Amino acid sequence: MSTDKSEFEELKEIVLENNRILRNLESKARLATIFGVIKWFVYIGIVIGLFAFMKPIYEQLLETYSGIKESTEIIMDGKTAANDRLDTLLQFLK
Repeated sequence: MSTDKSEFEELKEIVLENNRILRNLESKARLATIFGVIKWFVYIGIVIGLFAFMKPIYEQLLETYSGIKESTEIIMDGKTAANDRLDTLLQFLK
């Protein structure tokens, strides 16, 4: 009977130790989940912040590009008009 009691005590110690280990694992898993969610909120916040910071710069670049494009079109139209006038002058001189 004493062996049964000692085996029971040993089994009880093992069960209590397993219980402590499982609780520890559960708390670590809970913390990992919480920090994972916090990490994703930080990532999303950084992306939104960068977008808000870069938006004025991006808009200014688009305005500059549009201005350059319009200037190039004006120059090309002027070049075409000058060529037309030159052709008219050459035909007049013939």
